[in-house]
Amino acid sequence: MPRVTYGPKVKARAKSLLKILLLFVKGEVENSHRFDLKYCWLDEEKPPQLRIETNLRTLEALTNSQENRLTKAQIRESLKRMDDFLNILKDERIQKRGLEDWRFTLTLWSKDIEENLQQFSKTWDRLCPQSQENLISESIFPPTAELNLIPEKLNLEHLDKLLQDHLERLNNNEQNNLENAIKAAFQLCDPAQDWIEGDRLDKFINLSQVSYPGWSEIDGLTQFAVFLATFSDNLTRELFDNIKTFVEFRNPKQNFNKLLIKAIREKSERNISPKNTLEHLIIEVIPTELSKGVRVSMWDAKNFSSPLVQDETMSLDELPNFLEAWLEENSEYTSPTLHIFVPRNWLNLDLSERQTESELTLGSQYKLVMRTHHNLTPTGKQYYKLWQQKWQLLETKIEQTAKTTFVRADCGSPAKLFQTLKSSEMAILENLEMTKLEKILEFVARKTALPVALWSRRSELSDRIDNILDCEVSQLSERILEERCNSLTEDDNHIGHHLTLVWEDPNIVPPTLQFDSEAC
Repeated sequence: MPRVTYGPKVKARAKSLLKILLLFVKGEVENSHRFDLKYCWLDEEKPPQLRIETNLRTLEALTNSQENRLTKAQIRESLKRMDDFLNILKDERIQKRGLEDWRFTLTLWSKDIEENLQQFSKTWDRLCPQSQENLISESIFPPTAELNLIPEKLNLEHLDKLLQDHLERLNNNEQNNLENAIKAAFQLCDPAQDWIEGDRLDKFINLSQVSYPGWSEIDGLTQFAVFLATFSDNLTRELFDNIKTFVEFRNPKQNFNKLLIKAIREKSERNISPKNTLEHLIIEVIPTELSKGVRVSMWDAKNFSSPLVQDETMSLDELPNFLEAWLEENSEYTSPTLHIFVPRNWLNLDLSERQTESELTLGSQYKLVMRTHHNLTPTGKQYYKLWQQKWQLLETKIEQTAKTTFVRADCGSPAKLFQTLKSSEMAILENLEMTKLEKILEFVARKTALPVALWSRRSELSDRIDNILDCEVSQLSERILEERCNSLTEDDNHIGHHLTLVWEDPNIVPPTLQFDSEAC
């Protein structure tokens, strides 16, 4: 298993976290009352001790207010390094694994911020072995082993820079595909290792120092590169060729194609794929007898063996906060599509737009589509067969531009609506009167089995929908996520505030849904 590293980036992040904590305690953080962080001095004599109670979400928001922003994973890593490396943090949580809440005591050098930061750096450098570059620069005749580490470091940085350069040139969907392939390649190297935390370059350093069983002919870093190359669908041709060149330069005696075949076989045997292929979350929202109450269950679309959430009861207003908190805690879902199954008369709910405790919206953070729960609103038998047929036709157009595949349908006239939609799979619904919403949507389902519908909850903004159809059909939920995110800092006239996407994929449904076998 790769060891923990204490490189300059890890040091800088931990130091940055300590600094913002000390600034907060000193009262130098604006709007400090908004942050859920409690502290008290246990001993104001030397060495002073500072007890802090907070959570990862608060610490993330706190660092976001400064120049050096940290993710939750980086914050967790920084706290652990203050504990197990610097020995200045005492973790006082009773239960530690997987919790967002933190309670700890810092043993400091001083109550002065600058002195603490200086002592932090001195202590870190004293405990951390000097870098190989410094050893070499201080010696006239450096040992051969140390000289050999210079090109190795360049190798590591070259691969890291190669991936970063490609990520910066990709669109959001392509970035997500590549990032998920990178995570899967790390997991293939060592399934027992927690690859969520840490800097990518630090992980490369770890991999370069080990060889894994069955791969003794190459080191872990080369193995990572070969595994990454197996995800060719997630890579550009240019990146695949660059990875091939990297492997061949690093291991001139090895045959890249033979290594690739070996990696493909192992990947197939272990059935590990990029997470984005698994990230469809089915969320069943069932009204209860209580006023505005709902019962919520959740499944991973690829695994119905046990629900992720089962029969959690809450108010409808609490649902966005509940989902946001659950997704933040379960970090293996990095970019899920949320399929919200509701009664048909709830399809127009503004769940994507409701503000959460983070002062964002659910729809600005995650791909979110509305779904009809047919157990709650049954449709005629003929619907299911026509639904399947239309979805199969839609799949043949999935890589076409949305602008060329969507039709505009006027909901003001049932006759016109039927004529437009009877042979269509995707439509923008116009003139959708909210008072007649349930009746119109029932008509559309019963008579046309339309799989994909898009509309503006403010009908007068419907013309602006054309501006977001500049993507492939397969990327529509990602494009709407982008538009919803753009609307965060805009007024109520921005179309991103009002979009509803109904995406009725018959392959992604709750295990509780009962199909009519004769109809299908």
